Amino acid sequence: SSVKDYLCANGHEDQWTQMQGYVYGKRMAEALPFEGVLDFFFQCKELNIPVCIISHKTAYPYRGPKYDLQKAAMAWLLQRGFLKTEKTGISQENIFFEASKEAKLKRIEEEEVTVFIDDLPEFLLEEGFPEVDRILFDPKQSKGSVAGLEIAASWSDIQERLLATAQA
Repeated sequence: SSVKDYLCANGHEDQWTQMQGYVYGKRMAEALPFEGVLDFFFQCKELNIPVCIISHKTAYPYRGPKYDLQKAAMAWLLQRGFLKTEKTGISQENIFFEASKEAKLKRIEEEEVTVFIDDLPEFLLEEGFPEVDRILFDPKQSKGSVAGLEIAASWSDIQERLLATAQA
């Protein structure tokens, strides 16, 4: 986020957009999942809590080389163990890549989500956001407190908050 902030603040938003395509396309396979995220999904499956992944992800970057961002993301999810349905409860049928924020908001409503976790406070505070509990995932704790949002610094924190009552 600091690279994005720097580039955008200095009039280089196009460079940021191009860099995103490279990172989320060509280099996506090198990314590691956050610690505890798979454990969270394993626990949800164990407790019969349905989950889905809803992401704002265009098919291709707006600028730069034409990497298939959705294909790269799906391959990453498969490679990193998220699609071991018997363990995570996640299958390709409950992964949604939406081309716009509006489509993402609509999908959240259509899937009857009760809790939504995202790392962008501006998205979680979007006008017209469905009436669901919203958690801001902020592992670097750089956002401070954000009115109207619960904040979590780790997936184990999210697991503790959301699943503690379900385990009882």
